Amino acid sequence: MRFLFFDIDGVLNKSADWRLRSYSMDDALIKTFCEFVRKNKLTPVLTSSWRIGFVGTLSSDNSPQIRELESKFQKYDVEILDKTPVAKGHSRDEEIAYFCRRHPNEGYLILDDDPTEYGTVTSHNFFTDSATGFTEEVAKKMEKYLKTRA
Repeated sequence: MRFLFFDIDGVLNKSADWRLRSYSMDDALIKTFCEFVRKNKLTPVLTSSWRIGFVGTLSSDNSPQIRELESKFQKYDVEILDKTPVAKGHSRDEEIAYFCRRHPNEGYLILDDDPTEYGTVTSHNFFTDSATGFTEEVAKKMEKYLKTRA
């Protein structure tokens, strides 16, 4: 299993959207993301602050915005596996490392718009521009990375 750790704000929506409405989602970005996940056989894991609302895959106890996101993902046959832990005082890369130590994997990618969330940026990190979100250009860079790790 290869994980794709992903943020939402600035990745699956654009800064102009989330500045107007909290928990916004861009259907075109979600489509691009889900197609990338399926094509590359990746398993999505939430790193976003939205993860607080994630109880479990397709759980009725998930927050309304997570249920809406999962509904949009289901159209593309994609499910969120899990979320990283919330560890106060630790960076997202530390939370991801903790998650990976407890979940066997064959590699991972990290997709975010904010490098300041990470104590250490590695070749696993890919960053979107929050003004555009997840684009085909970013997808191509990630696919190139995956091909070198096959």
